[in-house]
Amino acid sequence: EPLDLGIASAEDLVRILAVGMLATAACTLAALAMGITAPYGRYTTSKGWGPLLNAKLAWFIMESPNLIVTAIVLSYTSAPALAATANKLLLGLYVTHYVNRALVYPLRLPGESKPMPVTVCLLATLFCSYNALMQSLHLGVAHPLPASSLLNPRLWVGVCMFAYGMYVNVSSDAVLRGLRTPEDPSYKIPRGAWFEYVSGANYFGEILEWTGYAVACGTLPAAAFAFFTFSNIGPRGRSHHLNYKAKFDDYPPSRKAVIPLFGDCSGKDALKIMPFDPGP
Repeated sequence: EPLDLGIASAEDLVRILAVGMLATAACTLAALAMGITAPYGRYTTSKGWGPLLNAKLAWFIMESPNLIVTAIVLSYTSAPALAATANKLLLGLYVTHYVNRALVYPLRLPGESKPMPVTVCLLATLFCSYNALMQSLHLGVAHPLPASSLLNPRLWVGVCMFAYGMYVNVSSDAVLRGLRTPEDPSYKIPRGAWFEYVSGANYFGEILEWTGYAVACGTLPAAAFAFFTFSNIGPRGRSHHLNYKAKFDDYPPSRKAVIPLFGDCSGKDALKIMPFDPGP
């Protein structure tokens, strides 16, 4: 029997979850801005973070709650908001991203991808479960949009931003995958498309995606997630930028970190970042 979660109670819960995410995002940004770097990918270490998991498995485990929790919420509530076409569209954007991130992206990871500490995987799984609960309650239950919202230019500007951001994100991931082979797993300078402007083109694309999602929704839960995305992967892109500059003498001097035309760091700042390990 579906759980009848009243709109008023769902609104209250979603608001609390959104405020909690904003607070978490602010703390995350402060910690990462101090030079702390999450120990996965090129920064992988098991020291103090538990056993290492296969990268493909870890990415599937931590991203799949975005699909699983969403399916559970929609299945076990009356989901009144999904009667609105705009709500279907916006939740569809969310699901589309995570079909790629949870199912397609792990399968495309190269075999030589570095493993992930189990603690990092579990923390990310917790966050994804929390966010999926918030977004699915928000668009499935608490915030039905009127039919007139489909005529609002803001919604379509946001949808276009999301679509282009996802294109940049997915295509940039493909460029990065092509740089490393089993015969030569060392890191190289990525080139082409948005990599000519920023070191973290994949992160720029994802930030653009969720900013577009927030613009299209025009609500606090969507904005909170967009802010968390920037707070989490923005500093990671900066870390990549500093490590590229420290390792490659011929690194393009005009290239920014994550946001085109904005922000750069001197090479000495790389001392604050975990060592760059080009090994397998």
